[in-house]
Amino acid sequence: MMGLCGCLIYRTHLTRTSWRVLFAVCGLIQCGFSSMQLMLVSRDNERVGLSDFWFALGDDAATALVEGLQTLPFAAMLITMCPRLQEGSSFALFTTFINLSGPMSRVCGVMVSNIWDCSNRAMEMQDFTGLWNVVAVTTVLSLLSLSLVQYLPKSSEESMIMHTMGQQSEFHAQLFIAVFGASMLVVVLDTLYELG
Repeated sequence: MMGLCGCLIYRTHLTRTSWRVLFAVCGLIQCGFSSMQLMLVSRDNERVGLSDFWFALGDDAATALVEGLQTLPFAAMLITMCPRLQEGSSFALFTTFINLSGPMSRVCGVMVSNIWDCSNRAMEMQDFTGLWNVVAVTTVLSLLSLSLVQYLPKSSEESMIMHTMGQQSEFHAQLFIAVFGASMLVVVLDTLYELG
């Protein structure tokens, strides 16, 4: 529901906003909510009168709203990146890549949480050091993604101009395929490991 609200807010109030600004602000907001997990870990949410349930619900709702704000410009970018007469295949590849990000982030999260002690035993002993470190690392990683915003088109008009001019980058295409293939391999190997 909040994602739909985000789409409506974008459609009614933000269509003239630069995509770079929109994605940068949304990234900062998401980073802020990611770092708020530290409040949950340290129980500061209860000190300000918010139960774990309401804190987590508000966090999820805000994250869904921000993701909704990004949905329409992101879809517009994907559509203009699809080569003529190959729109279906290209769009399927892009959406598969997006859907692959969930399992890949889970694998990376497990790897990062294995660096520090985030076990139930550590939590029961009130040792939140490992969890603090994991939240700090994930927050910093989300900040790093903001450095890529400069490569986005500024608007749908600029995206269409780039598409009609045939601006393509063989390097970026190869990088996309390499990241896609490596992510798929990691997720498949992790799944086989979990099953075996």
